Amino acid sequence: MGNSYEYNDSSDYSSNNQQVVEVFEEEKPAMVMAMLLGDTKDYSIANTYHIDYLSNGVVGQVGVPICVSSSGNGIDDDDNLTLVFVYDEDKLDCDETELGILWYNEEANWYDTLINYEADYENNQIIVPVKNEGTYILENMTTWVAVWDGTYVYEDTMMEPDADWHNEFYTDDIEKLADTSIYDESGEYHIYTIEELAGLVKLVNEGRSFEGCSIYLENDLDLAGYQWAPIGWYHPANDGYLWKDFPFAAKFYGNGHIIYNLTLDYPEGSDIALFGRTVHGFEVHDLGLVDCYIQGNYCVGAFLGDNINPGETYDITNCFVTGTITGLSDEGVFVGSSTYIKIKDCYAYVNNGEEILAAGDLRGGEIVDCHVNDEEAYESLAPYLQ
Repeated sequence: MGNSYEYNDSSDYSSNNQQVVEVFEEEKPAMVMAMLLGDTKDYSIANTYHIDYLSNGVVGQVGVPICVSSSGNGIDDDDNLTLVFVYDEDKLDCDETELGILWYNEEANWYDTLINYEADYENNQIIVPVKNEGTYILENMTTWVAVWDGTYVYEDTMMEPDADWHNEFYTDDIEKLADTSIYDESGEYHIYTIEELAGLVKLVNEGRSFEGCSIYLENDLDLAGYQWAPIGWYHPANDGYLWKDFPFAAKFYGNGHIIYNLTLDYPEGSDIALFGRTVHGFEVHDLGLVDCYIQGNYCVGAFLGDNINPGETYDITNCFVTGTITGLSDEGVFVGSSTYIKIKDCYAYVNNGEEILAAGDLRGGEIVDCHVNDEEAYESLAPYLQ
């Protein structure tokens, strides 16, 4: 396949050199070649598909893992390295827009989703700047989420699951309360009542992500006496079924208002937070949670349980929380687990002063001017502490 492909380089690369790996994996017909561009004299690339930890199950049906290594002390930004993946559109098992880039972080033993890449669909190329040594993978992201931890062997016959949020959460209270009448196609929504907040929970958990929308909280709300559910969730891959995502992808503006007595009591659950599962486009600003009780198994936080592909701005800002937050794994005050999310100017005093991190598992991203269970947090939140 690689020998018969004519590479059409219409891009303006100012490279001194290039290295090319052609792909002949019969089980990976869509992947044609990878090219390392820039000042490549101190670097090399190799097809590492047959390395054990990069198994067929993990990398899916599109990508061949390409390892970038240096003969010196790591990647020098001045060398302007760029890795170009070339694919055959006619042999893809997915739409081009579903392609993405993974980077295997050996230190964390984790595959990070990279959000800084360029898609040149006209020339069948996905282009990513190389900032670190290691393994880069062109991936069908739909397949990837089904096999992300290597325990599931992807097959073309994997089925869509019968995923229903009523089987995962307490839903009686929300179903009784839910008012969805404000959620038209305008893209901007103003929540005044508990009923309208319950309507948002219901719509997101049934499959409406609100991508590109802005949602404004216009009143304080007290959820005392109600069993709540996260906004956004997922159904994991198992027993021949694909992963199924029901994420929230809007910007949520609290306008300085407070949600009191949020109760999310799911000791066996994952992605447990006000916003349980989110994707690119999610942000939350200027919101307080007072006297919350949040319990889960893993990916547990106040504002975010888990997310994929957050934006490049500050995603959680000027928020605060008091109450109890407990989990067994990836437990954080503001965020349970995230890739590249940025948190700024947030305060928390929770768990009766016990030690807890701002984010349980933060891969990339940053935390700026946040305070958790320290003197400044206590003084700032004293009016809300019993």
